[in-house]
Amino acid sequence: MIAFRHPAFGLLIKQVDQFDSSGRMLTVRGTSPESVDSREFGPIPVQRMIGKVIWHVRSPQ
Repeated sequence: MIAFRHPAFGLLIKQVDQFDSSGRMLTVRGTSPESVDSREFGPIPVQRMIGKVIWHVRSPQ
């Protein structure tokens, strides 16, 4: 999982799907079929990555 900024959607956290052969672009995917991800907005430049998500905390329900 990575965090990155998208010009239209703002801060997003998604799973890395794959890198292109140059290693400069990557595709991401969401955790559900309804997620907004590279299927909708295409590959993203690696430079947009903010960091790797290492911990996920959920609110009590």
